[in-house]
Amino acid sequence: MNLRQRRNFTNHNGFTLIELLITLIFFTAIISGIIPLLTKAISVNKNSKNKLYAYQAASSEIENMRNTDYDSIASHNFSVSGVSGAQGTVTVTDVIDGSAQTGILKATATVSWTFKDKNENVDIVTYFAQKGMNQ
Repeated sequence: MNLRQRRNFTNHNGFTLIELLITLIFFTAIISGIIPLLTKAISVNKNSKNKLYAYQAASSEIENMRNTDYDSIASHNFSVSGVSGAQGTVTVTDVIDGSAQTGILKATATVSWTFKDKNENVDIVTYFAQKGMNQ
């Protein structure tokens, strides 16, 4: 075997098995670090969407109450769409200043649901005056 043939044997193009294994381990480490981040991002996004729908439902219910007569305002339940297993409740209480009623009602709209075994809720509070704001 002459020198020229020996050079052809030592001049390899491509990757060795060791280089491929190191590259595979490197990419596996990167991907195994990224997958939990993506999973967490999807979970946070879903919970944010639930909170947005809950705020919209509670706000809409408060607006519906603002369009009713003062004497018709009462505690009740309402439906919530967009959030799986959510329940909406409005609690109305009289505002009492000292020992006298003020003619003001406090309404709290609450939307409750469970997300990943954790109880979540959204509350919106508003007040209603018997005579209105301009009287």
